[in-house]
Amino acid sequence: MMLLTARLYGNGSAGTIRWFLAIRYDTLAMSTQSRQTPAWLIILLVIGGLCFLGMCVLLPAILFPVFSQAREAARKSGCMSNLRQLAAAQVMYANDYEGRFPVASRWGDLTRPYVTNPQSYRCPSVPRGQGFGYAMNVRLSRQKANALQNPGHIPLLYDSSNLAWNAHDPFTSLPSPPRHARETNSVAFADGHVQSVRPRWSCCRDGISRRCTRLITGCITRGSAR
Repeated sequence: MMLLTARLYGNGSAGTIRWFLAIRYDTLAMSTQSRQTPAWLIILLVIGGLCFLGMCVLLPAILFPVFSQAREAARKSGCMSNLRQLAAAQVMYANDYEGRFPVASRWGDLTRPYVTNPQSYRCPSVPRGQGFGYAMNVRLSRQKANALQNPGHIPLLYDSSNLAWNAHDPFTSLPSPPRHARETNSVAFADGHVQSVRPRWSCCRDGISRRCTRLITGCITRGSAR
């Protein structure tokens, strides 16, 4: 072995150094080859990275509409709860004032003592600071509640495109397109119940031909007491 080394690298210290360097080079070369990443691992990493990027792009596109629908459903539910409270306040006011609903031009002011949360006067779908979004049927202004025929079909309070405080009209300001998911508006009726109204127009046949709005489950009138 020593003879072979001497022949290859020469005698003396110079030969020993060359021999040591050769061994060191071979060791480093083998170590480098052993550390090289296999091709299949590189391909796997590339595919995994592409899948991760795809998920980052697709997941928001899938989840954002779901979250948006959930938010709008919560706003619609909050709106119906608000109208239920406001309709109850109108009934309590009527019980204290000869059974009559408040004057439409001041309905918000007059029912305020009966509403615990002032935020109930603002529809959750109306941005803060931009108004309120509810109106009162002017045809029920100072009307006697117990004189109404079919109060469950007569709108009292409703989503309105008029965002002013104390907004009132003869049930003509329903938002179009509808406020909630562009499908429905919320309406509180003279008997206190609340429903979602779809924007389809028809004619009621309850003895008198009146223009009305078809509901999910029926028809409502614009009229006042008869």
